[in-house]
Amino acid sequence: MTNQTIIEDLTLIPPPLWWQNPWVWLGLAIFAGALCLLWKLYGSDTTFTPSPEPIPGPPADEEALRLLAALKARHAQMSAYEVSIECSEILRRYLEARFGVPVLYQTTREFLAGVKATLPEDWRGSLEGFLNFFDGVKFAREPASAKETLEAIEGSERFVRVSSAMIAQEPEG
Repeated sequence: MTNQTIIEDLTLIPPPLWWQNPWVWLGLAIFAGALCLLWKLYGSDTTFTPSPEPIPGPPADEEALRLLAALKARHAQMSAYEVSIECSEILRRYLEARFGVPVLYQTTREFLAGVKATLPEDWRGSLEGFLNFFDGVKFAREPASAKETLEAIEGSERFVRVSSAMIAQEPEG
């Protein structure tokens, strides 16, 4: 028996009668549509939408500066990898709280592409430098000296101070 005869033999078997009924096809289409509708209504939504109300607690810049000062005080006992993770997290939390942009669950590239209209060009440039440095240490395991990590922490502190001062000077409305 060859493969050709097997296929021919299967094509000679008639499908069941219920399969030929148009009501079965209509029922399947309605069922599939209902599943799609339920998925749309109740399916998992992975997009992040920031809450419009401010997060309770101290202002974002004060909290970020406090955390960065604490990190700076103990960075000598930490590896570059640990410093990068913590400093990046502090900076990302500050950005999310201060500007209301969803940065915590985005890659650096996604975040920078999304804030082109929100943040000034010079801020984006310095942010890109910090976040790329941290990403290099965290993900590519690039080596970094204690001096480099200290400079990154100090640069993050400067960014927080400058951005909070510039936002405080802007007129509302």
